[in-house]
Amino acid sequence: MAMFKFLENPKVKKFREGGSLLTVLTVIGVAIGIGLGLGLRETKDKWSPRDVVYLKFVGDLFLRTLSALILPLIVSSLIDAVGSLDLTLSKKIGIRALLYYLGTTAIAAILGLVLGMSIQPGSRTDFEGGSECVSQNTSTVDTILDLIRNAFPNNLVGATMELVCELRTIYKLYCIWYYLLL
Repeated sequence: MAMFKFLENPKVKKFREGGSLLTVLTVIGVAIGIGLGLGLRETKDKWSPRDVVYLKFVGDLFLRTLSALILPLIVSSLIDAVGSLDLTLSKKIGIRALLYYLGTTAIAAILGLVLGMSIQPGSRTDFEGGSECVSQNTSTVDTILDLIRNAFPNNLVGATMELVCELRTIYKLYCIWYYLLL
């Protein structure tokens, strides 16, 4: 049949034989996500805030993991791409990238200053300061979910730096106690 002629393409054959398992799993995951989103939206008339927190937890973990992995993947891809270029070509691209970065940063700074001066955010508020403190009702489940959520960092580099600072502080405390006990 002429309609299924694309199935004879070697790339399509390789895909059908399982050469792209990650792509197939990604499409299946997207389909399941869309199905669950549409299905769960129609199950109740009104979702309670507690139900939303429990359902949002899995999405938060996924986004934290994704954002933690993006920076190392981008940096390694850039290093690989620049390493495979000619020296003259990489010099031209580097200069263009630096000029683009400086230009967009200057435009963003100017735009921020102009909008800040014209809109003057916060000038029309009657905020007197934090005289009242409202406590939140937190349960044990909220605390456990927060602990699990914090086990997945948003940024691997930032998490590493925090760990180094914490280890340095622990080492300093150890040294102080060691010298005090001598």
